[in-house]
Amino acid sequence: MRTALRVTLLSLGLGIAAPALGQQLATAAGPSRATALLDAQRTYIVVDGVGHVPFKLGPQKSVSAKDGSTITAYVITNDYGGTADSAHAAVLLFRDATFLGWASSRAASFVTLEPSSGNAIRVRYPIWKGNDPTCCPSGSALISYSWNGSRIVANGDPPLIYGEPGFLLHLSPG
Repeated sequence: MRTALRVTLLSLGLGIAAPALGQQLATAAGPSRATALLDAQRTYIVVDGVGHVPFKLGPQKSVSAKDGSTITAYVITNDYGGTADSAHAAVLLFRDATFLGWASSRAASFVTLEPSSGNAIRVRYPIWKGNDPTCCPSGSALISYSWNGSRIVANGDPPLIYGEPGFLLHLSPG
């Protein structure tokens, strides 16, 4: 009781909203950036004539699932050829600190994490139409990923890249 009272008084003094006495303090349950980095570095694609191309870690977003767990997404990217048309991206998904896999089994191009909507992670995928140059897709698809109590579910499929599926993602042993 004294500890809870001290936490409450300290929180109020610092301007932090504290839980009522008797309630437990909530903790962020997502993976550390170091943990996500390891899974990003384990992810790779196989490019003909190049071999295994690893990924690096990018931005992240987290949401609270309906069951109270934390769903976190990290964008991962690689650039095996140093040009815009050789860049690939994927999205790592975690529930609390557990790596669930990728948003799609195939690499995409130029994905971005959008502001969350309720308990869903939202990923924007580019869509090239007609004679769009590599730099400038004229369309996009917004796919939401949420936890249904036992797995991540998507409200659609990521689009193809210039009408073709992206490179298959692989995970090296860790």
